[in-house]
Amino acid sequence: MSTKTSPSPTQAPCAQPQEQSTKTYSRRAMLTAGATSLAGLCLGAEDLFAADDTLTHQKIPHLSGIGDVGGMVRGVGQRRQGYVLEVHHRSVYPNTIYPVKGAAAKQMVDTFIKTYTKKSTVADAWGQFVGPGDVVGILVDAIGKQQARVRPAVIKAIALGLIAAGVNANHIIVWTRHGKYLPQVGFKINWTKNGVRAVGADQMGFDARHGFRIKSGLFGQTCAISKIVSRYCTHIINVASLQDHPVIGCRLSLAQQILASYSCSGSFVRKWGGPDIGVISKQTIIRQKFILHMIDGLAGTYDGGLSGWNPQVIMGGTDPVALDRIGFSKIEAARRRTAATLISNSRRNPQYIGLADTNGLGESDLLKIKHQKVFLR
Repeated sequence: MSTKTSPSPTQAPCAQPQEQSTKTYSRRAMLTAGATSLAGLCLGAEDLFAADDTLTHQKIPHLSGIGDVGGMVRGVGQRRQGYVLEVHHRSVYPNTIYPVKGAAAKQMVDTFIKTYTKKSTVADAWGQFVGPGDVVGILVDAIGKQQARVRPAVIKAIALGLIAAGVNANHIIVWTRHGKYLPQVGFKINWTKNGVRAVGADQMGFDARHGFRIKSGLFGQTCAISKIVSRYCTHIINVASLQDHPVIGCRLSLAQQILASYSCSGSFVRKWGGPDIGVISKQTIIRQKFILHMIDGLAGTYDGGLSGWNPQVIMGGTDPVALDRIGFSKIEAARRRTAATLISNSRRNPQYIGLADTNGLGESDLLKIKHQKVFLR
């Protein structure tokens, strides 16, 4: 393995539990049930990802009291502005584009987190962000063409790393905006006491207490945040894909966290360049809960998915602005190689990235971003 380097938060208010309908779990029951699922490790990793076809329990009690809601319980120093780490692998795809070579994808994820935290083991590395008692969400991009979705091998590698750090398997929630798309990334709906949970934001409901008003129709509407963000998770890892977008230019980490988290997400992609995304990203609860951002660039799209593109890279950091700036530069480079019109020269130039910088959310200047690359074979 060789490396190449080039220049290139507070506590959220705790929500009170609402009146429950149907069968629910108490906090103690959740912790006990989760302990049972952790024992599933001795049955083999795949048992942790078993899933049911139906959403057994649509409501669970507020779990935020398990840890400091959104605060960095561990590894406060891991928040590094203007730093992006890339891990490349030459043989993620053994034959054609699909399927991904699982062992190579896991090696990339493990190398990423160990290099980023400067720890020698996966458990210690993930332990800089999470630990026993946390409920950790893994937000994934599950919509669109196959090359524009997060690979199941990447999601599972992250989940296994969290478990190694002491997070209960049943306290890991793989989620996306619409639950019906989860099977496209290898997960069926699972809200049981067994294994890693998987659910859509649309199935868990939205919390208007962490929302805001937007102009819509005659009277407007409240744009509410997903309860997965506000109530059910102490921390969230955001895993986006490397893809362009027909209106906002690119859908990377900043866009994904907003489009998946809010009830009125469709409103944010109606304006060229998605300026609203750069403003809404400064919401306190978003900044607190989303502790790590990653982009699965094993495959991607730079022209709407018309051409095959295999960057074979996983990139990430705690600065979503810097990460998106680097990710967008890769999309533009791919377009430049094929003589396609640059997105930055069109009305869909992703202006939300620069606006997020203006709002103090990270670094968008390529010359100020520390960009490290690791190459695996």
